[in-house]
Amino acid sequence: YQFLRCNYPNGDMVGHTGNYEATIIGVESVDLNLKRLMDACLKYDYCLLVMADHGNSDEMYDKGMNPDGTPKPKTSHSLAPVPFAVFNGPEGTKIKEGQFGLANVAATTVKILGFEPPKEWLESIIE
Repeated sequence: YQFLRCNYPNGDMVGHTGNYEATIIGVESVDLNLKRLMDACLKYDYCLLVMADHGNSDEMYDKGMNPDGTPKPKTSHSLAPVPFAVFNGPEGTKIKEGQFGLANVAATTVKILGFEPPKEWLESIIE
């Protein structure tokens, strides 16, 4: 295939539980599987784009404490900026400086696949 999309929901789904230990395990499993995917990308010369649409497990506790003095779990999405990374991209791939979001990902993806995005789309994140 020229394009494959994969979703690792671990940090989001387990983050909603408020269970800190389970969230660590969920995020560690994503780390392990991303390494496997990166190895396969190198072996078969595939490009890997890694991104998220929002945070969750990056902020596991709200400010303040529960009445019993324990930390108060935060089970909602965070507003923190999320990363966008290109691994094993076409030679010379550079990520532009600036503020970008999910609306820029489609143009970036088709550009990496060797096509020009329609002018109506928001610009690509890569130069």
